[in-house]
Amino acid sequence: MAQLRHSLGFDLADAFPGHAVDLADLVKGARLAVGKAEA
Repeated sequence: MAQLRHSLGFDLADAFPGHAVDLADLVKGARLAVGKAEA
């Protein structure tokens, strides 16, 4: 049963680094959009 629980769990160690890069790109894009709107 313990092995079944382990296989159904999330592998967060692999999930977060990719999302951090996506979030950084999103923030950078939002800053560019705001900068262009103000100019």
